[in-house]
Amino acid sequence: MEYLENQENLITKVNYSGRVKGVFGMAIFGVPAMALKSLERGPSGQSLPIFMRGHLFDVMAAPFSASLNKVLVGDSFAMNFGAAIWTPTLIEIAQGVGLTDGIFDIGDIAAYVVGAVGWAAFEGTAKAIHDSGLSLPVYRVLGIQHRKFG
Repeated sequence: MEYLENQENLITKVNYSGRVKGVFGMAIFGVPAMALKSLERGPSGQSLPIFMRGHLFDVMAAPFSASLNKVLVGDSFAMNFGAAIWTPTLIEIAQGVGLTDGIFDIGDIAAYVVGAVGWAAFEGTAKAIHDSGLSLPVYRVLGIQHRKFG
């Protein structure tokens, strides 16, 4: 029984780890980002509205950057939201001044803002579902101890 309690504590610890949540976020935003990049560059990319062409991947750069920041810096909403906008924007600026490959596009910066707002909505929804207790049945099955977020 003591082993099970330690295992439950480990599962709970992993579930509430900011770094683990960041890695999970990188996967759930990174995989669609790569799929969108393929869509944009493939033959079906020409059927996208002009304002969306070349920006779908960029929208996903913001939540990916927020999740990466969560892994590297910690689970601070304000810092991660800032990283969602500033990290890809700095890369965009570096492209504009020739420090890295790529072409500066102001539309990409707008896409980063859209992505950051989408990430914030995702985070808020996940927190609301968790704090409301809707996730309790899943937590019980997995042996995760439920805690409210601060």
